[in-house]
Amino acid sequence: LVGFPGEAQLHLLVAGTLLPVLVRRRSLCRVLVALASWQELAAAFSSRSAAIVDQMGAKLQRALAQSLCLAAGGMAGPKASQAYVTYLMESTAAALGAAAASRDLASIASRAGDA
Repeated sequence: LVGFPGEAQLHLLVAGTLLPVLVRRRSLCRVLVALASWQELAAAFSSRSAAIVDQMGAKLQRALAQSLCLAAGGMAGPKASQAYVTYLMESTAAALGAAAASRDLASIASRAGDA
């Protein structure tokens, strides 16, 4: 994701400022979740693509996750919203569960503290 000068700052601006503003209104969320580009972003986040996991810091990943999940308010109903959020967070929850089950949890925690 960091391919040209200023791209990291652009990601910070988009994930930290633009997306949180867009997902405040349900009518905009309806439009967002229907966009192919939003669906591609959601798929990249859901699959924990290397571009997101490796290139974006934890703070940006959390901001992106929050915006993607808040957009669920634009889904057709509660079941669709729940399915959408589950789709988004399933792989992250699985990775967190695997880390928690690891016998080397202290080492993982110390590496996270260094980041």
